[in-house]
Formats: sequence, structure tokens, C-alpha cells
Amino acid sequence: MTDFQNVVLYIAFVAILGFVIGRIIPKEVFDPFAFPFRSFVFEKNGKIYDSLKIRKWMNKLPDLSKIFKKIMPPKKIGNDLSQEHIMLMLRETCIAEFVHILSCILGIPIIGIYRKRGRFLIYFLFTLIGNIPYIIIQRYNRPRLARLYKAIEKRSSEKSSELVHR
Repeated sequence: MTDFQNVVLYIAFVAILGFVIGRIIPKEVFDPFAFPFRSFVFEKNGKIYDSLKIRKWMNKLPDLSKIFKKIMPPKKIGNDLSQEHIMLMLRETCIAEFVHILSCILGIPIIGIYRKRGRFLIYFLFTLIGNIPYIIIQRYNRPRLARLYKAIEKRSSEKSSELVHR
């Protein structure tokens, strides 16, 4: 088998492994409001994402939730604005980000597997094209979902306090 074929097989292995890990780790492990998933100050206003023109390209990338509908929850909010559903979506952004960061790290051996000129380029393309855009999408969507979650939480606590005071 050639070095290039080995790299292709390794990339497929990393992708499958990441997918499986993302599905078996309990969702409760991921806290969207804690480091490293909480939004950094420079992300909250969205200007960095506007400069990347994310709204133009984010929906054009392949989405596994459309392929594995029974295993992965849909990425659209839909009509379910419950706190539980929004928290599930928040956690899914954390899982997706974790899996893509893990793939970047697990992709490093590509440099050793492909021993010819261009090995750094192959790793760079795997990381840049196959993972970084998805990490950016998760980090773009999370603050928006977090604001929605907190608004629903606030409205829910206000309704609860109204019922208590009646």
C-alpha cells in the first residue's frame, strides 16, 4: 500500500473514531458555559465571524446530522423552544467542537505516515478544510444559542415567581 493510501485510510479512521467518540460520551459532560466551550469576549459581538462571512458558507458544508438522522439531533431549532432542547443543542455544539479538535490532534500522525514532500500540506488541508470550518461554526452558533437559553430560563423563572406571588 502506498503512503498516500495509508493517509487516506488513516483520515477515514480518525473521522470514524471521532464520530463514535462524539456519540458515546455522555452529553452531560459538556458544559457550554464553562471553559473551553464558553464564548470568549472577542466572540460575543460576532464581528470576528462577520469578517469570516460565515453566514455565506456555513450551510454549504456537509452536515452529518442530515445523514444520521436517528443518531444525531437535527441542527435546526424548529418549534421546540424548551430549555431542554436548547441545552441539547448547546451540548451538541460542544461535542462537535470537541470531535473536530480531537481530529486535528489525531491527524498529526499524517506527517509521519506520508513521508514524501507535501506531508505538511496534506495535514494542513485535513485540518483547515476538514475540521477548522466546523469548529468555527460551533463557536459561532453557541453564543446565539446561549442567549436564547438564558432568555427562556429568565422567562421561565419570571413565570414561576408570578405563580408563587399569586
